[in-house]
Amino acid sequence: MATGFRGCLVDLEIEPKQRFGFSGNWREFAPIALSNALLTLVTLGIYRFWAIRREREYLWSHTWFLDEWLEWTGTAKELLIGFIFAAILLGGPLLILQFGIQALVFRSYETAAIGVSVITLLFFNFVVGVARFRALRYRLNRTYWKGIRGGSDEPGWAYGFSNLWKWVVNYLSLGAAVAWSMTTLWNDKWNQMSFGNIPFRSTAKVRPVLVPFICLYLTPILLMIVTVTYVLVQGTTVQGVYIFIDAPPAIRIAFFLLITFLIYTLISLIFVIYYAAFFRNAIAQLSWGDLHFSFEAEGGEWFMLFLVDALIIIATLGIGSFFLGYRHWAFFAKHMAVHGELNEAALQQTSTRNEKYSDGWLDAMDIGAF
Repeated sequence: MATGFRGCLVDLEIEPKQRFGFSGNWREFAPIALSNALLTLVTLGIYRFWAIRREREYLWSHTWFLDEWLEWTGTAKELLIGFIFAAILLGGPLLILQFGIQALVFRSYETAAIGVSVITLLFFNFVVGVARFRALRYRLNRTYWKGIRGGSDEPGWAYGFSNLWKWVVNYLSLGAAVAWSMTTLWNDKWNQMSFGNIPFRSTAKVRPVLVPFICLYLTPILLMIVTVTYVLVQGTTVQGVYIFIDAPPAIRIAFFLLITFLIYTLISLIFVIYYAAFFRNAIAQLSWGDLHFSFEAEGGEWFMLFLVDALIIIATLGIGSFFLGYRHWAFFAKHMAVHGELNEAALQQTSTRNEKYSDGWLDAMDIGAF
């Protein structure tokens, strides 16, 4: 089916929304996901890097951009070496710091322990920034389209420091600067990337996402105010308090779990609405040469994506997590649109350095590139 589709794709007059797409099928991907899950389990996680390679080879080879299919050229060895490198780089200092903090607390040097803890957090946030930058750089470097690859000559240290000081600003502002930091970090990262000899440009602004972010930021505060107010009011209404206290334990537990679930669901929904707005805004301001992009998924679609993810993981006792990469890639391809015309005559191979193992940093910390 995919072969026949590829054969006729070039002859089609493709509309803007069809210029980026995915022809994969979950039934076709299922043997890959299931064998990856089994082999990863049997090898106690060692096969994970080969599983990532197999998954990406399938996803990339079933994805087209304009009139050409993508190709993934990364290897499991590169991912494994990157993971080992990151584990050594991070594991040693973090273990020393952890035991050092415990020793300082045990010797009653609380101030020194706090100082070491702060240094640990700063160090980790710096490395997370470097890891995110290098992972995106590596994935562009190992993605080929028309024989052209992407990448960046920047090592990621500047982005790591940017991630660090903006994290400090977020902390000092009690989270009020999160939307600004997410938007500016997105720009910082993509403005250092290129594909072929054409650089990416990102000019995302924070203003379009301010309303959903303010709703997200204020919701927990408002819930706290409502809860405290309710408790104070009920405190003066003795009957209402005793009705709850005298209720059977099962009723009280059920009531507590219900309220917790509703609050968690509400905050999660508002967060997804904010993130959907952030992602739409970020993609809409991303361009590559004369091409620009858009992403049309709304908050409800993102929420359903994550909800079904959770149900799959619960129903399969975790095995279904090997299908999530396929689901997310298909979701991204479905809602991604490409606009404008590319001057292919001006497109040449990039002169950026070839990567070796950067993507393994993310696997060491179990975080994502995007």
